[in-house]
Amino acid sequence: MVIKRIKERHLVVMFVVILAGALSFFLQAAPKNDEKAENGELEAIELFLTSRGSPLRGYGRVFLDAAKENGLDWMILPAICWKASWCGRDAAAMALKNPFALRLKKKGLIRFSSVTASIFAAAKVVKKKYKGLPPKQILLLYDGRF
Repeated sequence: MVIKRIKERHLVVMFVVILAGALSFFLQAAPKNDEKAENGELEAIELFLTSRGSPLRGYGRVFLDAAKENGLDWMILPAICWKASWCGRDAAAMALKNPFALRLKKKGLIRFSSVTASIFAAAKVVKKKYKGLPPKQILLLYDGRF
């Protein structure tokens, strides 16, 4: 049962990577109007969260702002969130307001004051720990530890 669940989660992560690549290609091919591109990115994130029944619907702007503030690809944070907690559908992660399953090396999962704080913290961790790596590699390597 556990192996089946791991395989299913791996398939979903790969689907997210493919979907993210397709969305990235579509948005790069669109005219370079920053406001239109940002609106498209925001809509894509919200669609991603909504289509997965995520309790994080409505946090699209926070994901986008955290990614921009830390110089990250706009798709990486929602994809990592899916990998870590199925976009907040994991009750244990959400009880700690930690949908990225961020943990200290020897102390376990971190409790955050808000989901917004955890999104910005995850962005900082990704920027520091995976600096210079492409989004697909970050997604495969992400483990929540820092």
